Amino acid sequence: MADADADEAVSGKRKRRGGNRRKTGCATCKKRHIRCDEKSPRCGNCERLGLECQASDFIAQSTWHAAKPDQHRRAQRQKRPRASEKDANDTYTSHHSGSGSPAVDEVHSLGTVDHQNESPAHDSPLNLTEENVYLLATYRSGVATWMDVFDKGKTYQEDVTKIGTTCPLLLRCICAFTAKHLSLKKSGAVWEPIASRYYVEALNLLIREIDCSAPTANSLTAAILLSSYEVTAALSVPHRSHTKNVSARSSGSDGKNFWIYVRHELVVALINESPLQLDPRDWQMRALESHTGEDRLAMHMMWLAGIAINMVFDEESDTDRAQLIESLQSWYRQCPPTFKGAAYGNIDGEGLQKVFFAVPAAAAAMLWYHLSCVIIYAERCGNSLFQPKRAQDHAKTILGICIADLPDCVRCFAIMPLYIGKKLNGALLSMWWTLMFMQSENMPTISP
Repeated sequence: MADADADEAVSGKRKRRGGNRRKTGCATCKKRHIRCDEKSPRCGNCERLGLECQASDFIAQSTWHAAKPDQHRRAQRQKRPRASEKDANDTYTSHHSGSGSPAVDEVHSLGTVDHQNESPAHDSPLNLTEENVYLLATYRSGVATWMDVFDKGKTYQEDVTKIGTTCPLLLRCICAFTAKHLSLKKSGAVWEPIASRYYVEALNLLIREIDCSAPTANSLTAAILLSSYEVTAALSVPHRSHTKNVSARSSGSDGKNFWIYVRHELVVALINESPLQLDPRDWQMRALESHTGEDRLAMHMMWLAGIAINMVFDEESDTDRAQLIESLQSWYRQCPPTFKGAAYGNIDGEGLQKVFFAVPAAAAAMLWYHLSCVIIYAERCGNSLFQPKRAQDHAKTILGICIADLPDCVRCFAIMPLYIGKKLNGALLSMWWTLMFMQSENMPTISP
């Protein structure tokens, strides 16, 4: 021991302690051969000396773990809002308990994008390839229009595209998502390996960002884009963990991302005939107020549709069917006449009439309203609420909306209502196949 101390005094350097080297910490501390306290977004050593804190090059295992739906619901129900908060859940349960008229609270605005929290990773534009530019342009004019159908600010068409030209993570997410949609076309096989390449690159970048620091607004947007890719590739993949701590009350890009995720959830649940992974009662919806905007009316309809899907496909659901029907009818009564669309043209031999919608969000919301009514009235329940004739009437209305001249961002919403409507209305089977042919020939590859 004395010899070791003497050697250390001569060399002027302390010998490294025995044991395995740490594999974590920033690259700057590793180069300086000092211990890193791994603080985020900047470690203590770099903060004290004013150095650039560079993340390590290795990729650690992601901390996102998918939870089973029932486990998530039990955990979330313990975190419900306090009873003093008046929200849509309070309104819904007050009818069931017979406590009188529901309390109506102010609808929380989704707000605008917080650009201070969404500053790109690089101030200068990236060196884009022709392939990048083509995919960005296709994304902006195609899939992004669907993602913004409830967003008048066009966040995904404009803001996300803009950030994608400076942020490597978002650029790869956009390219992966768009290439995946292009691969679904008849001659789109060439895009499949391109989509996979961008997806792997984007996922590696996202995992690195999540593990090195607290998730940023850009990382959540990236997760939504990659979730959209994964939903397109395999509808059975669980995505609930991507929306941790985000709800219907979230503002800015978090709120917009939440509703895009919700629309994926609804489609996946209907296709699998299973309850949603994210229980609608945990969305923290606020009650509707009078004279609310079209986008918030549409979002509220998505919430009611989620409750309807869970009621039908969740064996443990305690939702009151009559109360849910009343909530749907109350929502419909609150919609202004312009939101319900204007019928035009002659009624055809099948009894269908076209309907025009001035606002795309209204058309999408009405499709999901009629779909919710279809699955509720068609579900056998052994009492007067089982009304197949009313279910068929709503299915016919869905077909009437779909034969009209709908914008592409809404037409993609029609696939699932059409599918449900077809199952309920066998007399209109030929019309359904005609509409599905129209969808495949004329509609861009946009996933619900």
